Order: sequence, then structure tokens, then C-alpha cells
Amino acid sequence: MVEKKKNPNEDRKQNLTFSIVDFIDLSIIELLTLEFLIRYGRPIVRHILYNQITNFLLRESAKLDNLEKMGLSNSELKYFNFLKAKKERKKKILSTSSFYNSLSNLEKKGLIKFNKNERNKIISIEKTVLTNELMNDIIQHFISFWISYDFKIIIEIQELLLKKTGVASIENLLVIWLNFVHDMRLLQMFSSVADTVFLLSKIDPTKEISESGLDNIKLTSIYNARIREPNEMFDAVIMPFYLITEIEGMNRIDLINDSLRVLKEDGNLVLIIDKKLPASNEVVLNRIVNLYNKANMGEVFTKQQILEDINKSNLKNYELIEHKGIFIVIGKK
Repeated sequence: MVEKKKNPNEDRKQNLTFSIVDFIDLSIIELLTLEFLIRYGRPIVRHILYNQITNFLLRESAKLDNLEKMGLSNSELKYFNFLKAKKERKKKILSTSSFYNSLSNLEKKGLIKFNKNERNKIISIEKTVLTNELMNDIIQHFISFWISYDFKIIIEIQELLLKKTGVASIENLLVIWLNFVHDMRLLQMFSSVADTVFLLSKIDPTKEISESGLDNIKLTSIYNARIREPNEMFDAVIMPFYLITEIEGMNRIDLINDSLRVLKEDGNLVLIIDKKLPASNEVVLNRIVNLYNKANMGEVFTKQQILEDINKSNLKNYELIEHKGIFIVIGKK
């Protein structure tokens, strides 16, 4: 039996991923260059690629000519005048020297390849094994940070919770924050519905809270693998972002269990969970779905995964609701 040869890129694909830091200095022109090389699929002469990108930019620029000033807001008018002035200052939308410099930057990073003749002159350029992966990772980062989260749905969930629980105001609220960044709009909303908010956060919120003016938010922490608050103290406990992560050694199941300890007998435990999107028969839509699920790995769940988590916990009395792609668990002791 012939042994199948291992693809030398397999291990690299499993281990190498790009963070935002890795492409923070890439320009829009460089990103366009990478996308054009992916679509071209074979080596291309530099000047031909330059012409293709320039023509693309000119077509985009032409849309400005059809834009009317009437009806624009002050900020839109300001931006309109900025674009007009910029267009009038520059005869060339992209200089060849600037473009060739961008190509050199990409080649140094291993994102494109220069094909040279015997005189060491560049005859063509092409993508590398990293090009597709970088572009996919960039899309995933944008989806994860900017597209996935829409604050409008939070307002709808708040109204839904008020109807389900019948609770309009809360004395003591515990917020367990598993996300990597604080959304002050959400914390302000919690502050407005509770007399006192206790915040248990994965990241240190001290400076943000002190500068926010939200005087009724207090910080709590983990001590000896427990939430550092007494039994049956809170009218409600909420995890607005349910993620596969830990706070000081306590994972999401541990946090559910200890939330029940600090929850009052008639209190509510609320988990807000993003849904893993199902596959689609539409090719383009399915690619977006796959990118979304991959970008939010550890942050999106199927209904079955949620039920498995609940079964691992001490939570027995609960209701699982789905609202516009968001799962909401409302639990009691």
C-alpha cells in the first residue's frame, strides 16, 4: 500500500493564524492588491495589476460625481467636501511609485511572491499560500468585532426580559462579563434598571467605571473559586456574553453554579447566547455563514450545545427562548 504524502502546509495551516496586530499596518491599497491577486489566480505583470486596481478605484471615485449636496447632514456634507477637495488635489488616484512600494512591503511579509528573470528583474507577481488565509482572517476579525454585535437587539432583549420576568426594577444585580471589551452603553443600561450593580469582569474595568459616572456600579471578584459575595444576595444575575472562557479559573459552568448560590430564592439568572448559524444551500450565503461561525468560535452555540452545558450545571428550572438568532436562558433556583 502506497503511503499518502503529507501536505507540507498542513501543520502550518493548523498553527498559523493572523491577529489584528499582524495586519494593522496594511493599507487599503495593499488589501486590494491581495484580493486582486487571489481573483487573478496566476502570475501577473505588475503594471497590468496596477491598471486593474487604478480602474477599479476610478469607477468607485466616479460615484461621487453623481452625489447631490442637497439633503446631506452637516457631517455628510463635511465628508463630501473633503472628498471633492481630495479629488481636485490629486490628478492620479494612485501613483506607480506608491503602488510598487506597497508591493515591496507585501513581498517582505511573504504575502506575495516576486518572479524574477536571470537579471534579477521582476517579471511578474503572484499570491502565496498565506494570501488567502490572511484575507479570510481579516474578514473574520471584522465579522467578530464589528458585524456580529448590534446594540439594537440588546434593547429588544431587555423589553423581552421585562415581559417574561415581570421585573421592571432590581435592587441588587450581578453582571458577569466574559467579553474582552466593555460596552459602556450596556453597563449604563444595567445601571439604569438596578439600584446597585455588581460587576464581575474578565478584564479590569476599574478606570472605565471610575470615569463613567455610573456611581451605582461596584466591582466584585473571585475568591477561593467562588464569587466573592454572600448567599442569596442578588435579585438577578446576568451573563450578557456567554463564551467559552474563564474568570480566574472559573469556567462558564462554574459561574452558572455559583450564580445560583448568590441568587435570591425568587431571583432570575439570565444567559444571553449567540446562535451558531446553520449551513445554507446558497453558495455565497454559506461562505458568509462559515466565516461568521469560524470568526466567533467559542462565542456561538447550537441549541444542543446549550442544553449540554445546562445539563452539566446545577440549573434545573429554566426556560430557553430564541429571539432573532439569540438564545436567552431564564433560570431560577
